[in-house]
Amino acid sequence: MGARVSTRQQAIAKARERRATLDQDRAARDRRVEEATAEVLLQLEERAAAQEAVQAASVGIGSALRRLREDEAIAPEGVGRLVELTVSEVRRLARALPSGSLASGEVAGDGFVAATAGRR
Repeated sequence: MGARVSTRQQAIAKARERRATLDQDRAARDRRVEEATAEVLLQLEERAAAQEAVQAASVGIGSALRRLREDEAIAPEGVGRLVELTVSEVRRLARALPSGSLASGEVAGDGFVAATAGRR
């Protein structure tokens, strides 16, 4: 245990020093926990914003794909070759609608079922 503690006052002083060291360690740990928690919260907000951006881009892409299909009468296979997407990607993106546009299972004007509407 190191030097022998001869008086009660010395013992209390030694205990106080050890507790102070523990308190510093605890405070440092608390700061690390708070910093990591704050980082997670910020990253969650960034992820939500990115997901919204992806949804908005998907809606824009879907609108343009529907114009190619409907206005220009290009089959999904042809559209896929034009924009370098698979036919399934063309069909999936053509169904992308703004959030809340159609309930899941409703049929859009282009005949596609809004299976993705309302998902997050």
